Parts: sequence; structure tokens; C-alpha cells
Amino acid sequence: AHALQKELAQRFMTAQEMTAALDAMLQTAGDDAFGLFISYRVWCDKDFAEELFRAASKCQLRPGREHRMKVYLDKVRIVDGQRFDENFIKGLANSIVFTPLLSAKCLQSFVELGQTDKEDFVLMEWMVAIELKKRDIVKAILPITIEMQDKGKKDGSKDGKPGLYSEQFFMELRDGKVNGQSLPDT
Repeated sequence: AHALQKELAQRFMTAQEMTAALDAMLQTAGDDAFGLFISYRVWCDKDFAEELFRAASKCQLRPGREHRMKVYLDKVRIVDGQRFDENFIKGLANSIVFTPLLSAKCLQSFVELGQTDKEDFVLMEWMVAIELKKRDIVKAILPITIEMQDKGKKDGSKDGKPGLYSEQFFMELRDGKVNGQSLPDT
């Protein structure tokens, strides 16, 4: 909650302050672990997120037993009146796999953020997940890209236009670039 304050002066001033607060929170976190934590943008990826939640919640972890995977989806896990930010971070810190959903609309909104002075809490959530992965609290990060790809040639092109996620896009991404620009270090 502290890291997500709108006013910069109300947030952590140093990474050490945030680390200390995260450590304190993790020591009080319960045994209520989630097998999968789904992060999505409501206006872009809601339907897919809900379907993934339903399917993953049916996964039986131990054959022959009634022990199903616990899945975190904010719409299901946070009830009216509860603080979103606190419950979200607590759920993430108690999860084994973090799954951010990425669609072309979601990625486009991030590009538009770079052209304005707006903030995006989804990016903050992903940064927290990466830090939790570095600490081996979150065991894996499994991003899922969604939406139909253009059908066409092997490189993803159709009628001379590049596809949404062509082979060239992924080759460039492996080199740490998107549209010829280097990605920032995380």
C-alpha cells in the first residue's frame, strides 16, 4: 500500500526502506499459499483471466484426493470493503507461480504510458513479483500472451504487413529490444 501511494512523497524513499517493509510483511504472511496468481488488466484481459481462473481452480494437485489448486484472481479473492492494494500484495507474496496476462491492447496501453506522465499499477505489481522471484518466494513467473495472431507467412506477415508477434519480434526481444529500442534493465 505504501509503494502504491499516488503522491511520491508518501512512497518509500529508498529501496532499502521498501525491502525492510517487504521482509516484515513476509514474516507475518500466513500459510495460505496460492498455486497460481493471475495478473491482468480488467478492460483488456478480463474474460481470459476469468476462464483461466476457472480452469486452473479445477486442477487436482494430488490424484485421488480432493485437493485442488488455489488460484488468486482479485475479482474472486478480494471482497467489497477490503483494501485492494494490501490484499493484492499479500496474495502475491503467498503465491508459487505469478502469471501476468499480456494482450496487444495491454501492451499498447504501456506504450501510451511512455508518451505521457501517467503511472500504471500493473507495472508496479510486476516489479514486486520480480523482486519476490529474486528472493525465491515466488518460484516462477509465467507470462501468457493472448489474442489471435495474424495468419500468414512464417515471419508472421500477412499481405506484407508484420504480424502481432512475428518470429522477428521474438528474435529482437531475445536481444533485449522492442521496435529497435533497448529494454531497460530490471
